[in-house]
Amino acid sequence: MSRSADLPAGAGNGRAERDEQAPVQVQVDAGRITVRLHGDVDTAVEHELRAAIEDAVDLAGTTGTAETAVVVDVHQVPFMDSTGVAFLARLALRLAPRRVVVAGAGRQVRFVLDLTQVDQVVDLLDDPEDHGAHEDLAGT
Repeated sequence: MSRSADLPAGAGNGRAERDEQAPVQVQVDAGRITVRLHGDVDTAVEHELRAAIEDAVDLAGTTGTAETAVVVDVHQVPFMDSTGVAFLARLALRLAPRRVVVAGAGRQVRFVLDLTQVDQVVDLLDDPEDHGAHEDLAGT
């Protein structure tokens, strides 16, 4: 099944309405799952992050294969605290054996990921628009 949708976290289970300005969106396009984060990732968006984990896990059961990576696009995130780090670690744990790829991390976000060593459980990719990353990372 192939579908394309931008949904705020929780929309797949009736918790939220479609909203282009949502701080967390889960997108499915051509068999690829992308979680897009916008703005500061801190305790103010913790509920949306938890909903995104559930949505990604639900979609992973019906989208692509276990070898297809899930991309977390953070190119519009200027700040991330331990809430974001915990989100990435939980997402990687829940989606295993799928790989989680964090794409487009700026200096502050990359620093936090390096400092906390969460980059040991997720892969980092510079360009969030490199859709080939899904294929490049599949099965590796």
